[in-house]
Amino acid sequence: MWKGHANTWYGAGGVAKSLLAMHQGITIASPNFDYWHGFAVKTVPVMYLDFELDADEQHRRALELCRGMGLDDVPSNFYYTQATDIPPHEAFAQALEQCVDLGVQFVIVDSVGFALEGDSEGSRDVLAWFRECIRPFSSAGMGTNLIDHQAKIVKGERYSDKEAFGSVYKTNSVRSAFQVHGSSEDGILTATFTHKKNNLGWKEDPFSLEVVFGEKGGKKSITVTRLSQAAPTPDKEPTKKEMVLWAFEELGEGTAENIHAHTGIPLKTVRNAISSLKQDGELKESGLKDANGSKMLFPRSRATKGMGTGMTATEITFPSVPDGDKDSQGARRPLSYDAKEGEPTTLSELKQRRQMQEEACAEQNLTEVAFDEEEKGDADLLAAGWKQRDRGDSSFWLSPKDGLAYSRELALAWLSGSVGAEYFD
Repeated sequence: MWKGHANTWYGAGGVAKSLLAMHQGITIASPNFDYWHGFAVKTVPVMYLDFELDADEQHRRALELCRGMGLDDVPSNFYYTQATDIPPHEAFAQALEQCVDLGVQFVIVDSVGFALEGDSEGSRDVLAWFRECIRPFSSAGMGTNLIDHQAKIVKGERYSDKEAFGSVYKTNSVRSAFQVHGSSEDGILTATFTHKKNNLGWKEDPFSLEVVFGEKGGKKSITVTRLSQAAPTPDKEPTKKEMVLWAFEELGEGTAENIHAHTGIPLKTVRNAISSLKQDGELKESGLKDANGSKMLFPRSRATKGMGTGMTATEITFPSVPDGDKDSQGARRPLSYDAKEGEPTTLSELKQRRQMQEEACAEQNLTEVAFDEEEKGDADLLAAGWKQRDRGDSSFWLSPKDGLAYSRELALAWLSGSVGAEYFD
């Protein structure tokens, strides 16, 4: 971490980035420590600028970390600012003023996804954020540690090749960057740090920290220790569940048997993956079956593009589909409706039939009647006076009652009446 410059830790969710950043901050703020896991530190006031959780939760974490470090309490010059309820630009301006007054020299920003207003993938928004929100801290001589996420791994990618989610200017704008990879076994979490960038010195060798959640003196504690050797960080291989979803996305729709034939994954494993993906909302049943009676499914990604809706087959109309492609109720038949009994329907055949039908519809300038559930929910919130504010990793909505930001799920719960208005008082 470089004084007077922006630094970052990034990685997948659930690898203890925020927790370990707080541990580092407490170490720097406490006069009891000269090193943080082998790295020399200078004792200075520290600010934890929190855009994700709240003071109660972070105070609990800080106390548990302090117990694990042998401290009786949180260091007096470890400061905390909750920034979840005010616009990010205002939060940074207020925090900067506080940091100058308190003599803070190191600031932890948790996390970039929530703190960055605008498009994380847009270079203009990212550069403006660094210029307007982060550079003032550097100009005041403070170092910053920006906690960030990385994009999910897609087919053909490796974990080690990923950078912070969004524009490459996130990486370009910091002087030091560590990628954090985590693993968990028997309740013990291991976080491995790989130094991906250092403009002002050499790259450190990878190192691993072991995080143990336990008790000391009858109270909960979190102990962090450095392993003698860095844990191996093999690139994450795609799970069978991910491979099944990718196969559905390639095909557009299909059955468990189709996916088994396409991927070579055992049929039982495919069916288990399908059940899990349906629970996650990633797969939906079309309401149709192939010639062998197997249920046809399609991925949510197709639904968001207008190709699927989660509606039943009888709720979707195709005005100009030839009569031969409709059943007795006028609903569209499955792609394999004309296959002979017992005849296999391969992925390529299904894909070709889908393409032919789409081309036929396009020639006749047809549109499908499709209402995506997520889009409908957004429309209902807008109609009720809520305003959307994109904060990077999640979608938050501003309440017309108090102007505060709430999660989309909570806003919809209020709209449906499952959460009373008193919740927002």
